[in-house]
Amino acid sequence: NNEGDKIAFSNDLVWNYRKQPHGLVTGVTGGGKTFILFWIIRNVLANNGELKVLDPKCDNLDYLKNILSPKDVASSKGNIIRILRECAQLINDRNIGFQSHYAYSQGKDYKDYGYNPVFIIFDEVTAFFASCDSKESKEANGYLQEVIMKGRSAGVFVVLTTQRADADVISGKIRDQLGLRVAMGGL
Repeated sequence: NNEGDKIAFSNDLVWNYRKQPHGLVTGVTGGGKTFILFWIIRNVLANNGELKVLDPKCDNLDYLKNILSPKDVASSKGNIIRILRECAQLINDRNIGFQSHYAYSQGKDYKDYGYNPVFIIFDEVTAFFASCDSKESKEANGYLQEVIMKGRSAGVFVVLTTQRADADVISGKIRDQLGLRVAMGGL
């Protein structure tokens, strides 16, 4: 029972990503984070959204390269950074396109201009940043911040998972913008 810009987790828990963009799923190993991600992925696809899947541990989500386009599923640092960069560029391209649209006006967003949402599913973001050197970390974090800060109106959304949302990995600038926060198990 998911309508348009909403993903229902139950009858009472519904995420309207158009109004409360981006998400964070935290929990211990085996706590159900991947199950929640598959539910989100299922609903994004059912609502004609596009998916970009980042799986730095090359674990459960990497299999999706057999279903989605292989260029949209990444496990290596270089490809993860590439997808983040492409999504940041997509936001800029869409914003330029909005301004040249005949119906352009203040307060409109991607849906008003006929675009489908794009979701970046970033599993185990902490594991990714732990594997990066300082240059890679700075570049990836810059793109991630840009997507999270500018993505809502362009229809580009991020869902992060991690065992712990430590400030040294996920900055306060990013965490403050995450409208959905799901905690699985005891934290």
